[in-house]
Amino acid sequence: MNIEEKIKSFYAGTLDILKPHEIYCKCYKCDRTQEVMDSKIIAAFIMLREQIGEPITIKSGFRCPQHNRFCNGASNSMHMSGSALDLMPKNYNIDEFYSLCLAIPTINGLGKGKYFVHIDCRYGERTQWTY
Repeated sequence: MNIEEKIKSFYAGTLDILKPHEIYCKCYKCDRTQEVMDSKIIAAFIMLREQIGEPITIKSGFRCPQHNRFCNGASNSMHMSGSALDLMPKNYNIDEFYSLCLAIPTINGLGKGKYFVHIDCRYGERTQWTY
């Protein structure tokens, strides 16, 4: 199955490594769901998951504006456009996981925290930061 077929499987809810409910807004109040996620970020997640061969916890996917404020997210957060994920590898060193993220060319935004990595598919030059 190529990446386009995997993305279609994701939206059909049949992809084994990623289910739509994992990236819903965590406020559980808004009506914004997986249809707002950018296919580039879904493809990047699938590539990462296949590279490490083990589950990756999605700490944050799409955020509605209210939930983004609750999370103290940036006012122009890529989460609100469905182009970002905060990921926590279960049994993987965070520095090594960050290096894997760096190797994926469509990931242009990378933030490293103590226990998670933020990835996004922003336009323009690659931007990196630490939390």
